[in-house]
Formats: sequence, structure tokens, C-alpha cells
Amino acid sequence: MPPDTWHELFGNNAPVVGSLSTSDAAGEINVAIFGSARLLDDGATLVLALGANRTLRNLRQHPGAVFLVARPAATLSQWQGVRLYLRLQRLESDGELFAALLAETERRAGRRAARRLRALAIFHIDSARPLLDLHD
Repeated sequence: MPPDTWHELFGNNAPVVGSLSTSDAAGEINVAIFGSARLLDDGATLVLALGANRTLRNLRQHPGAVFLVARPAATLSQWQGVRLYLRLQRLESDGELFAALLAETERRAGRRAARRLRALAIFHIDSARPLLDLHD
């Protein structure tokens, strides 16, 4: 997938499943799967709904993260995806966007899942790299 077309992975405002890598202040790395990723209309902001978990703790200590999205294909060279290098702008625990993601989570995953959400992480996308960067 060419670097300028990765936005298509977030089409139709549907949730995107991917892995988010974070680290704490000591450099201890954590990787978690998220199904709440949304690309905002500006194309440079990614939001994720978070529970009270290691990812949230890490982001409070270190604002950098990487979100990886992959779509499998018949062969590895045909896979599509992107690695988004992120910088946390802010965490929100109320507001219109947070309420909308809570409602969507409840609709898709149930009330119990929605009650676990504690914050909305709002990231600036610093850069994007292809899933398979064969020209590095």
C-alpha cells in the first residue's frame, strides 16, 4: 500500500483493529490490541478508547506510540497496512467524542465493555510508514 493511500484502511468511519505499542518512563515496552481506532477528518489525528490498563499508564509517562494496522492477503508481499508513529496530544475522560465512543462500544461490545473505558487518547500522527518497508 503506497504511503499516501493508507488512509483507505480507515474508510467508512468503521472501527479499525490494530496493535498499539507504548513504553513507560523506564523503556519497558507494551503491545496491546485495540478495536477502537478512529482517524479524524483532518487525517492527522488518531483516537483510541482506553481502559484503566498498562497502555494508559504508559501514555501518562511517555507520549510516544506506534499503531500498526495489517490486512492479510494470499502472500506476505501482498499484505496491506501501515505503521503510524504517534505523539499523544491529550487524554480526555468526558466530552462529545468520548461519549460517542462509549455509546459505540456499548452497541458493539456491550455495556460491560463500555464501562471499562476510562479515557480517550488523542494522538497526532507524526509519520506513517508502510507495513512492509522493503526500501529501508
